[in-house]
Amino acid sequence: MRTSLPDFLSAYKKLLIAVQPFAKKDDLLALKKMYKSFYPALEEKDMALIAKNLRIATISVQEVGLGRSAVIGILLFSHVVEEKLSLEDVEKLFKKDISIIIKGLIQVADLYKKTPSLDSENFRSLLLTFAEDVRVIFIMLAERLYIMRRLKGYTEEERQNIARETSFLYAPMAHRLGLYSIKTELEDLSLKYTNAETYKEI
Repeated sequence: MRTSLPDFLSAYKKLLIAVQPFAKKDDLLALKKMYKSFYPALEEKDMALIAKNLRIATISVQEVGLGRSAVIGILLFSHVVEEKLSLEDVEKLFKKDISIIIKGLIQVADLYKKTPSLDSENFRSLLLTFAEDVRVIFIMLAERLYIMRRLKGYTEEERQNIARETSFLYAPMAHRLGLYSIKTELEDLSLKYTNAETYKEI
């Protein structure tokens, strides 16, 4: 999805406000330095990816209740996947728990590539992936909430698949973790795309 410069700056400012209670100056400087090296000339596609990560990180803090390690993990995850940065680099520059979070997110992404349709067996496999750090689940929920709020921009087939998966997997997961408002929103948004008439009646 396209992102304008004002949208990008808005996402950045919202995250800065969200992380104020726990932000460390050294973290901000290190992240800024990294991003400048990753994107010497910031293009529109780069802004779209960064803005997405900024918004997911903001949801993680404001609506899920995560903190510093999760935010840094979200902001660096895609760059580790693209091999611009290694897990060892992350561990040296920040802390081991951040590299563990990123490793968990990579495992989830790999599982999705192998098994795009999640049945009960894959669901159990997914839970095993989370065993090392439960924050991976919370980040996944933040990302899914971000996607569901922007589902209108996807194709009809994608909307249906994502909405069904959200109803089957993510809403129950949010419920089990006590994120009741997120669970309710995920269910509502799923219903909006899988059964529009019922959604309108409700």
